[in-house]
Amino acid sequence: MKKLFLAVTIISIAALVVQPSRAGLGEAEIEKADEFDAWCGRKHNRCKIKLANDKIVVNNQDSVGYEEINSVSKSISLQYRIGGIFPKSYHLYTFNLFFNENGDEKSGIILFENDKAAKAFAAKLEYSTGKTFLVGP
Repeated sequence: MKKLFLAVTIISIAALVVQPSRAGLGEAEIEKADEFDAWCGRKHNRCKIKLANDKIVVNNQDSVGYEEINSVSKSISLQYRIGGIFPKSYHLYTFNLFFNENGDEKSGIILFENDKAAKAFAAKLEYSTGKTFLVGP
C-alpha cells in the first residue's frame, strides 16, 4: 500500500512540475495579418493592401489574382529622416510585383517603412502566392 501511495504521489508531483509543450514557434511566429498599411507607387502615398480570396487588393478596389503574378522582387534600403536635432534612420522595404493584365505585363510597387508590417507582408505574400522573391540590393 505504501508503494502504491508513493507511486501516485510521485506521478502527481511530476504532472504538476512538467509543463506541457506548446505548439507553434512562439516568439518566432509572424503576426497573422491579411490587411497592411503601406505606400503604393511611391513614398507617402498611403494605401491599404489586403491579401484575401487569392488576390492582392489595393484600397478595396483594384486587385490582381495570385495566378496572374509572374514574379516579385524585394529590396531593403536604409533611409534617413532629416528633422529635429538628430536625424533618424529607417529601413524602406520595396516590393516590385510583375503581373499580367489582359495579356499585358504590368508592374506595381508596394513600400513599407514598418519592419514588422513588411516582414509579415512578405511572409504572407510568399506563402499565399507560392512565389519565391528575387532579392535585390
